[in-house]
Amino acid sequence: MKQSFKILVTIVAVMVLLCSSMAKSRGREYLPVLEDGKTWVYGTVYLKNDTDLGWYYDTVYYKTRVVGDTIVLDKPCKKLTVSGINGENPRTKVQYEENGKLYAEGWNCFLPLIDMNYEKGDNIPIYDAYGNFDETYLEVRDSEIITTTDGLTRKVLTVGWSLGVWVEGIGFNIDFETMTSFPITLNYQGTFMESCMKDDEVLFTKSDFDRIRNRHTGVEMSVQSESLTVTYSDGSVSAVCNGNEVSMELYSLEGKLIARTRNNDRASLETSTLPSGIYIAKAACGETSVVRKIAL
Repeated sequence: MKQSFKILVTIVAVMVLLCSSMAKSRGREYLPVLEDGKTWVYGTVYLKNDTDLGWYYDTVYYKTRVVGDTIVLDKPCKKLTVSGINGENPRTKVQYEENGKLYAEGWNCFLPLIDMNYEKGDNIPIYDAYGNFDETYLEVRDSEIITTTDGLTRKVLTVGWSLGVWVEGIGFNIDFETMTSFPITLNYQGTFMESCMKDDEVLFTKSDFDRIRNRHTGVEMSVQSESLTVTYSDGSVSAVCNGNEVSMELYSLEGKLIARTRNNDRASLETSTLPSGIYIAKAACGETSVVRKIAL
């Protein structure tokens, strides 16, 4: 009897071990990004020129929607339409998704966009428009698990020097046009995801992305203002505000204050002696503030 009990315990232990190993080998079943009924709204900040206004910033919004299934390169893909916010000038894109991995159709290949299987400390290879590895990487700065407003648990990755935020089942927010569903245009200054919706229910917004990203910078991110502008050239970063008093601060990417200044006409800080890297310039004029990432 005792021997039989020992054998039974051994069998159960082996089964538990096997099931555990199988579960680990399968990995996590990630929430899909590409689903019928899923819609994203993207905003893009353009630099424009007007005879009366001069140079100014304007934000234009676009909508990306999953519209059905298709087959490309023998892979089951999702068709997406990219259009103006009111549906004008639509164009079609194709994306393909595996468990935790999202790809976009490139030049006779699928370019990897997101891989939620990465963890903190991993290096992500970056590919050019033809699917070739260009010998650069994005580092996964952080990984965590959050619960979103719809009650679902999602994995989050914070990646790269530009602090892009990748959210499982949502997509990501980053100032790289080549890594979003946003159409290529001229004179754009940056893109951002305004919101992600499923069947008209809002799942994630820009403010949600910013809260995650701000933990790494210590700086509140904002978009460009028509009256307050921040520019970088010739070894200095400057801010102007239609002749009004303007202040400016320069931070490291980790959020450490490097320098600050204030001027009635133009606030300017020298950057020629700083080490190469990414910095954050924050300018304020009255109640208006602008933040810009600077690459030295």
